[in-house]
Amino acid sequence: MNKCLTFEWDPKKELLEIHGNKEGLENLRNILDQLINSPGSDHSHLLAKAWGGNELADEKQSIENTLINQVKIFKWANSE
Repeated sequence: MNKCLTFEWDPKKELLEIHGNKEGLENLRNILDQLINSPGSDHSHLLAKAWGGNELADEKQSIENTLINQVKIFKWANSE
């Protein structure tokens, strides 16, 4: 089975929806773990195939939503 992971904007409810199957969500977890545990990393990009990546699926899962083709996740230093 292909991994499925999409970030979609639902303008009616004004919220971000994350859709994924087991493989897609496990890949997201691995990306987050890598970002958390890499001292030199402060961000990670997730891109749809059409945008040159392979982290995000190209097909939205909810017909009313807008597919987000690029997601950038930032890691901030702890503030004390």
